Amino acid sequence: TPYSATMTLTCTTNGVILYEKSYVGVKMTDVFEERLPYYLPVGTVVTASVTMKTRGVADQTSSASGTAEGTVPAFFGKGGGRHVIHVRQGADCLMDGSSWTDAYPDLTTAFKSAPDADKTEVWLSVTNDYLPTTATLSYPLTIRGGFAGVENSETDRVAGVMSVLSANNLFKNLELNNAAGTLLTIERIWTTKSAGSGIKKGGAGDLLVRDCRFEGLDWSGAANGRGLYAAGGNVAVTNCVFANNVGPNENGGNGYGIYLSACTRAAVDDCLFVSNGYKFASAVSTFYSKIRGVGIFADATPTVIRNCRFAANCTPQREANDGGVVYFNGACGGSAMTNCVLVGNGEIYSYQCGNASGHNGALVVCMSKATDTLDVKNCTIAYNLTHGASAPGGVHVRQGDVRISDSIV
Repeated sequence: TPYSATMTLTCTTNGVILYEKSYVGVKMTDVFEERLPYYLPVGTVVTASVTMKTRGVADQTSSASGTAEGTVPAFFGKGGGRHVIHVRQGADCLMDGSSWTDAYPDLTTAFKSAPDADKTEVWLSVTNDYLPTTATLSYPLTIRGGFAGVENSETDRVAGVMSVLSANNLFKNLELNNAAGTLLTIERIWTTKSAGSGIKKGGAGDLLVRDCRFEGLDWSGAANGRGLYAAGGNVAVTNCVFANNVGPNENGGNGYGIYLSACTRAAVDDCLFVSNGYKFASAVSTFYSKIRGVGIFADATPTVIRNCRFAANCTPQREANDGGVVYFNGACGGSAMTNCVLVGNGEIYSYQCGNASGHNGALVVCMSKATDTLDVKNCTIAYNLTHGASAPGGVHVRQGDVRISDSIV
């Protein structure tokens, strides 16, 4: 006889309800398939009961039991503990982030609400994931990449492996704002193909980026900080690679490796900057470039750069205020460069190289005041090219108190 019923499915083991779901308007010949949001130890007995309710007929219940067989996946029972938010692509169990088994399937789901004070770390086992909206953090947070999704500790990770963030130049990869007095730490992330910066940090909080790679950020739009953009707070970047980050010929933005804006202080240590900016062989005669500090652009940020290498970076030049591989702009007094190498970088002409003479050079200093200091020690600045008619290829001091010692220019 045709009917319309309410069906309730209940799955239990040892009397404990694992899963329960009801359907309304169930009709004859309807077929349902459910998947338990759990992986169960082999040998666990599960009982599934179906109860049918409809008017004029007594409730009817049918039950069947089965035993869990096979082997559990490698991530079963693994995770970093209650303080960790786990993100694993392909996760399909509880998806509450509590373990690798019950991980969030992507960054968007993980950051639908900001982590609270009890969640101090985010562990990523992802490839080509991204966070399309900006997240605001009120508590310290560490984002760790390089996981396979089977670890119980960050020390269990395979050395050198990173998690890849890529939005295929359609969305932003990772943008976060953190409050004053909080530290955001990001480590072992490879960011590429972002519609903007690879990683962008705002707010008055501090930032630590280490063991990361910023490569292949080549969005066609303008973006300050095509690799890393940091505004506000103290910033430290260590043991990172900034490679092949390029932009449009015209008005591409500043700081293709790192852009620092009004930070309290910044330190960049043990980093490589290579092939960022513009291709040497691509000079054309029709556009007006506006690119400064193709490696690092420090704006109103006292910055210390140590043990870093800058090679094969290139910026086009046309207007008098464009150019530079490392650029100190504005209130950057108290900055320093130590044990650094700037070799084989270039500024290629566009349209009229006679105009391109104002702010060019491998190292450009344009401080707010003549008394703002920059100390350069144990550095090599050599074989850098400029097409500016009256600009140096090495060091260009527009304004500031620059002391160079024990160095080769």
